Amino acid sequence: MHLGLLPIALLLTWSLPFAHADGLNQKFESATTNRSLASTFNNNCSQQIEDKNNPICLHPGPPRDPLVHSYTVSDPDNPWMRPFSFHLTVPRTLTAATWAKVQIANLRSTLPSILTQLGVDPSQVAALVSEGIPLVVAANDAIHSKRSILSPPSNFARREPTSNIRSWVRKVGTSIARPVRERVHDLECFIFSAVIIPAYISSAWTLSVLHPAANGEETTADQDFFINALYGISHDRAVRVHYSARIPNDIAAVTYGNRIYTSAHRSSKLARRPLLRDRFFQQSTKLLLHEFAHVMQFRAFDHSIPASGWAYLKGYCNAGYSYFRNPYEVEAFEKQEQVNELLEDPIGTQFMDLWKTNFWATTLGLPIRRNYIRSPIRPGQFALPFQNGRATLDCKPSGECAGTAEVRQVDDSGVERGATSTE
Repeated sequence: MHLGLLPIALLLTWSLPFAHADGLNQKFESATTNRSLASTFNNNCSQQIEDKNNPICLHPGPPRDPLVHSYTVSDPDNPWMRPFSFHLTVPRTLTAATWAKVQIANLRSTLPSILTQLGVDPSQVAALVSEGIPLVVAANDAIHSKRSILSPPSNFARREPTSNIRSWVRKVGTSIARPVRERVHDLECFIFSAVIIPAYISSAWTLSVLHPAANGEETTADQDFFINALYGISHDRAVRVHYSARIPNDIAAVTYGNRIYTSAHRSSKLARRPLLRDRFFQQSTKLLLHEFAHVMQFRAFDHSIPASGWAYLKGYCNAGYSYFRNPYEVEAFEKQEQVNELLEDPIGTQFMDLWKTNFWATTLGLPIRRNYIRSPIRPGQFALPFQNGRATLDCKPSGECAGTAEVRQVDDSGVERGATSTE
């Protein structure tokens, strides 16, 4: 959800204390155009929301009261524009059936204010809101992956959005006073991001309520085998995977912050032997590696869902409203294919088969390379470096291989003293 920097400054506050939802409960400020955004926290509701008619902010009620969050968003590409603000309301308890209702309710409350703050002619706001809400909902759905978990990437079912949202965004642009319209840099994508970001953040909040962090699972050793080979992360306890997630519109997976939500069953987290024939694990692992790319993108924006979301939306718009051409998706799709030699290759898959059955996991650790090395002098010999040594396969022309593990021996001072071999 990187092709260079999309300059962003998002200031985030909230109105009530709540359980931590990764990247959503921070205030962000940026005086530069890089991704190193400073972050601070502020829990004082009365200082953050000036709406005196907001009883939830002024008089926090029992736990059943909804959560109200206030956001102020500005774009450094247009520093002369006044930052615009909006509030989101998310129930503390809800069901998948009420997902759309929450999103529509938030759009009804935020869209008129956003259009007004963008300088839209007041006489046209009501009509634009009425026309725009279903288009914004559809666009927010379209930016996420809609695919079968077992389908190859080239055949993913994909609903590219119609031209309706683009036409509506351009209509909004023509409703803005001409002097302002002509001064805004990248007007169309700025408007698109401004009107979609409330729905984007609302979706993140809704999923966090439907799937509490405590219910998420850490990645397994089998998954870490490929995560470490690709990303150099042996095991990240902050990342939580929610299996059989209640995601609307048949979306296979979506990621907000450190939380990965997937419709896949939890049985997909363990590989079966031989790996070469376990197509379910192969495809679900590709999906995980794809979503992990979005985790890394989120972290590049100082762990801010609003900041990374704004960049993702601008990337989507600048790619011609295309999911597949969005640079953040291009990167994720490239990442998921980069361990194919270990995940799908007849030789490469045998490294994991032996790693699982020969206790190499405890001695060698995890692989540190995403493809294996072919010996230049011994045909049929292949090697894969691991954290604590190296695994070698000697393969016959039939494809049957015998494996050897070489474990590095390191003394108490950290100096390597040689290696021992095990079958």
